[in-house]
Amino acid sequence: MLAAFVLFFGCSSSQQMVDESTREVQYSLVYVVHADANYTYHLNGKRRKADLDVLNKAIKTGQNAKHGEVFIFHQKPERKLLFLIPQKDRDYYHFRNGELVGGGNYSPKNGGLKAEAEIVTKSLAESSNKNIFLYFGHEIPVGKPYFVYHSSSPYNLLNTEIFSNDLGLFGDTFDVTVLSTCNNGNPVMVESLSGITNYLVASPQNLHLSHLSDQPLRQLETNPDVPASELAQQIAEESYKKLASFLQTEVTVAVYDMGQTENYISSLARGYQSHLEKIYQNSLFVNNQDCKNLPELDHPLPNSGVTLYHKPPSFGRNSTDGSHSGWGCKL
Repeated sequence: MLAAFVLFFGCSSSQQMVDESTREVQYSLVYVVHADANYTYHLNGKRRKADLDVLNKAIKTGQNAKHGEVFIFHQKPERKLLFLIPQKDRDYYHFRNGELVGGGNYSPKNGGLKAEAEIVTKSLAESSNKNIFLYFGHEIPVGKPYFVYHSSSPYNLLNTEIFSNDLGLFGDTFDVTVLSTCNNGNPVMVESLSGITNYLVASPQNLHLSHLSDQPLRQLETNPDVPASELAQQIAEESYKKLASFLQTEVTVAVYDMGQTENYISSLARGYQSHLEKIYQNSLFVNNQDCKNLPELDHPLPNSGVTLYHKPPSFGRNSTDGSHSGWGCKL
């Protein structure tokens, strides 16, 4: 299926594939699938590529979205002609009412989502009852963007600030944002996305590369008026069940109700940011732990508006700890 789509696009920068349907668009989905890093993992002894798994599922979702609009961005590694001239190596697909109405190749405009936001805002249908954003990738770092996030273009920087600012360029507030990444259920990310999304689904700690599940989005075809809160909970619960069914390591998936967390998130984020500035060089590539173990923060940690699905690891010192604050921090 994927190969057929690539051949269909050829080398075009952007083109209309079929006449756009005049049927009403009842919901919109934006998938951003990062692929400019190592996304290889093994499941049941088989080698898999996490970004291609997500891409194929997203394309199928687009084909089945008879009452919706689906944008899919595949952030592939950048190549340069004669090692100098960047090529348009990223792909995008635009489905409306189940039909492929646009797509092609494009280049990044920064290390975040600026190019993707420009494409969506130019093409998005005006009528949509539900707007969902899904990002699949590695951890989006907090603080100064010293991490090399895009392997083929290290000069394109990404951190929480860049990501949240660019997400705001898409226009209307998202009903639900899904971050299928490690460690982004942290106070700084939640504060950064306040006012940009109503609900956030993210993992406070490590997340297996098989990624979070988008299967609950299928119900939008028959029930586009499903409350955003319910949809976010279903995505988190389905993802948790999938991961807990085969992982022996700790599993954490949380839903953050931004309307409730905004009452205290600024103070919590400031405390965590201050801690990060002290340990920054020691925090490179370190997985989060439960923020309840960070003495610099005010305790007990506030968790109003946080719903956590948590399974402790099957072995190790934390295997008997069934509690979790719902917040992830680097210690």
